[in-house]
Amino acid sequence: MSKLTDGALAMLFPQRLCCHGCGCMLAAGEELLCAACREKLDRCTLKRKDEHRQFKPEQLLAAAAYAYDGMAAELARSLKYASDKAAAIPLAEGMARRFALMPQLRAAEVCVAVPSFPRQAQRRGYSQAQVLCGAFAGITGLPQAQALRRIRFATSQVGKSRDERRKQIIGAFVFDEARTGAVRDKCVLLIDDVLTTGATACECARMLYAAGARRVLALTACRA
Repeated sequence: MSKLTDGALAMLFPQRLCCHGCGCMLAAGEELLCAACREKLDRCTLKRKDEHRQFKPEQLLAAAAYAYDGMAAELARSLKYASDKAAAIPLAEGMARRFALMPQLRAAEVCVAVPSFPRQAQRRGYSQAQVLCGAFAGITGLPQAQALRRIRFATSQVGKSRDERRKQIIGAFVFDEARTGAVRDKCVLLIDDVLTTGATACECARMLYAAGARRVLALTACRA
């Protein structure tokens, strides 16, 4: 990252003196993660053959940087449940590397975060996907757009099949008519923290196509 990008991210995601992975004190030269946790995160990197999935009939290519396991899962949980916004940075760095290595993803012209339900975002203090999207955009320089809104809360989807998740998520998102110009006729990269069955990503993609997007791709920090 450039010094300018480093400075901008530092303002958005304040650093602390302990590792965001294990909590130990950071040594000189270590940023966000200690060397041991950085190595653990690297071990979670998805192999090239596992880097993406294709969802049909939506024709959505969804890629991920890490397996939802070990240090990657710890950081994703810290971002989502422990108010640790800076945990987004090492995850976003992995996403940026995946983005750089996949020509399909590099076709994207704008990135859009999967929105949280307002009550959830208010309770958490932020939307984890939006924070992740901001960190990713800060690293890659890809413009952001807030073209989607979540209008319905969905109960926990843990343990549910893709079909059950799909039925539950239908109608949960709408596109913001005042902001469709940011995605109309463009290749949009949908950003989220974790991809499980792809039901949420596919429903968001459906709304982005309804808003006039030319193509929708997805990139997440982790894949369960």
